Amino acid sequence: MNFLENGKNLVLKQLQEKAVLKQEICARSSDVFTRFKEILGTLFEEYQSATESWTKPPRLQLFDKGENEMQMVVGGDILYFTRHTNIFNFEPTHAVHQTEYVREDPSRAYCSMIQIHNFLFDSIDQQRPMDKGYLIARVFFNKDGHFFVEGKRQLGFLYNDFENAELNDVYIRGIIESAMIYAIDFDLLVPPYEKVQMLTVQQKLLQEGLRAFETGKRVGFKFQAEQQTESKHGY
Repeated sequence: MNFLENGKNLVLKQLQEKAVLKQEICARSSDVFTRFKEILGTLFEEYQSATESWTKPPRLQLFDKGENEMQMVVGGDILYFTRHTNIFNFEPTHAVHQTEYVREDPSRAYCSMIQIHNFLFDSIDQQRPMDKGYLIARVFFNKDGHFFVEGKRQLGFLYNDFENAELNDVYIRGIIESAMIYAIDFDLLVPPYEKVQMLTVQQKLLQEGLRAFETGKRVGFKFQAEQQTESKHGY
């Protein structure tokens, strides 16, 4: 009986300490993503207004894809903002666990996540299934609203004060605009000739020529090496 009672008490303890905590963070993440969507809408209107008088205004579009995804087209790029519905912790060796903030309360390490991916607009518009997109940022935030960002270039070093920074509208706008800047500045490079010199008959017949070619901004290049060079901070 004691064994069974101990098991029950352990389950109740875990439910109280972890399940309830994760529900709380998940509810917060829904509110945070709603703010992302609203600020994306504001930015879309601002940039559309600022560029509509240009002789050749850039392509700007915004698509609300439901509760957990928003798409923003910026020129030749499309950014996907996606809220993950699960809650995450980090490896014991992760820098988050080395902060005094988390050592004081380990539950602060549990975070929700919003991912930002960059694809070529033509890859989606022309339905080219071989094309690649890139994860350019992951936004993590906890029950207190403290956050940090893992990402490319300025996204990898501007937002890494997990102990002190609390996610607000100013930070959200900064993250979105940093993602826009990165996507626009991240050029499409010609893949090595050797990589694209052959085309199978099946690719030609079934994928209509150009769709058979894998296209991405760094196809044939060592994107991972670039990522390591650009992001050297602790998070």
